Amino acid sequence: MKFRLTTLFLSLIILLAAQTSVLSQQIYVTEELDRFGSVEFVQSEVIIKFRDGVLSSDKSAVKNALNAELKEDIPFIGAELWSIREYGTMNDVLTTWEDHPDIEYIEPNFAVRIPDYEVEEVFEDEASLMDGVIPDDPQFNQQWALQNTQQQGGVAGADISAPQAWEFTTGSDDIIIAIIDSGINYNHPDLAGNMWTDEDGFFGRNYVAGQASHNPMDDDGHGSHVAGSVGAVGNNGVGITGVMWNVRLMALRAVTSSSGNLAHIISAIGYAVENGAQISNNSYGFETSNPNPPSALFNAISNARDAGHLFVTAAGNSAANNDNRHFFPANIDLDNVITVGNSSP
Repeated sequence: MKFRLTTLFLSLIILLAAQTSVLSQQIYVTEELDRFGSVEFVQSEVIIKFRDGVLSSDKSAVKNALNAELKEDIPFIGAELWSIREYGTMNDVLTTWEDHPDIEYIEPNFAVRIPDYEVEEVFEDEASLMDGVIPDDPQFNQQWALQNTQQQGGVAGADISAPQAWEFTTGSDDIIIAIIDSGINYNHPDLAGNMWTDEDGFFGRNYVAGQASHNPMDDDGHGSHVAGSVGAVGNNGVGITGVMWNVRLMALRAVTSSSGNLAHIISAIGYAVENGAQISNNSYGFETSNPNPPSALFNAISNARDAGHLFVTAAGNSAANNDNRHFFPANIDLDNVITVGNSSP
């Protein structure tokens, strides 16, 4: 048995109303908003950014008028996460305050979702291997996305031609890829050798547990699966191989088993950029009725772009044409964004 994501977060670089639910002690609600349509967000939380030069006293006046308190700073985009008490609906908040002259933007703390993925049985096959560099990892012959030999009755060669690419490179320890997800099992024998650590020996951050938490252990398996697809140690005689045999994987836990929120995602993007990750993998998203992305998310990815950071993200696993819907961050129109779709064997 193994996990398979119906979306393949693979390229050689990757290389990459209200309905309510309670996750990680946060309440997620769905509300119809004038600007975004029917969307899900953390109840009573907003991301707010003031214009340059606004006095602290004027910021406090807005906070008092909203009956709000600061939950956390989001310094990567110069914004703050506020919790609002007893102000009415989120739509009331936005329509009243989004045109205030001191405010650059005020938006809900959007919920983000990990696309559905499946657990399915994979059968080995006697099909011969094609040309190229072949690792000795015992489960490589099950990894049809890297080399399709009709292991699952599909089309031979419907893959990313990884063995042919490995003739040129199998990766580098100089490349740091941040996995912004449910964390990484950094003790896994096929991942441990490729884990990044900071100068204090920490593998990354856990924003679900709080900005000061240094333990990004995966509690779900999704992030570890993605990390394995990107950079499981290759040619080590163990398990599978990643697209990059050699790489450093930075673990940033920003979602739980299936959900997270935009404030945590943005903080994780900021950490990745500020700590030298050239690439991040972002296997999450959300949909709105507005073709324009939330300003906070756009600012974060734009700031990452300015730092030379490549942002790889999932198209959404919905078998839908993203030209006909507004799914973010996949649909953000910046030249550092690579949106990866899915295929079957």
